[in-house]
Amino acid sequence: FLLCSTVNQFHFNQYLLDNIQKNCFRNMPKKDPNYLVKKSFSRNKKIHSLGKLKWYCQMCEKQCRDECGFRRHCTTESHRHQLALFAEDPDRFIDQFSEEFERDFINLLKRRYGNNPIEANVVYQEYINDRNHTHMNSTKWNTLLDFINYLSEKKICRIQDAEKGWEIEYTANDPSKIIKTHVYLKIKN
Repeated sequence: FLLCSTVNQFHFNQYLLDNIQKNCFRNMPKKDPNYLVKKSFSRNKKIHSLGKLKWYCQMCEKQCRDECGFRRHCTTESHRHQLALFAEDPDRFIDQFSEEFERDFINLLKRRYGNNPIEANVVYQEYINDRNHTHMNSTKWNTLLDFINYLSEKKICRIQDAEKGWEIEYTANDPSKIIKTHVYLKIKN
């Protein structure tokens, strides 16, 4: 403990130490028999939940828990190797990520919503809930609006400005839709 020259100082320091110990341990939780089980569930939840985008490395497809882990990942040999590959031909990687993003987004739009108009942001939120999705910031599109404008130019979907935001409707050359329109035109004529 603390050494003091006078007796009063010693007693005062002893008084402070006793109060610090009492206050530190006063609010300690009681022993919980399920403590380790709860801790295990908590750890698994952290591992399986979505992490922050700024701590995700698209090249390595690795999600880090925090800034320290991300910095540590950036110093690894495998990460530096991936960045060297990216530096050789960045357009190839950006095009690859863009194709993956477009393919997965369109598949979700087609499977889940069909030809019904839906808010673009709703589809995007559902898309990013998948843990293994391709992040938009690794593609050639900066925003969701740029991406849906691109889909509209390719005539894959129709977009319209609604009250809540941009709505998209899948309209690509779906064989079932073509057959329905031909049948409708024959009946009409």
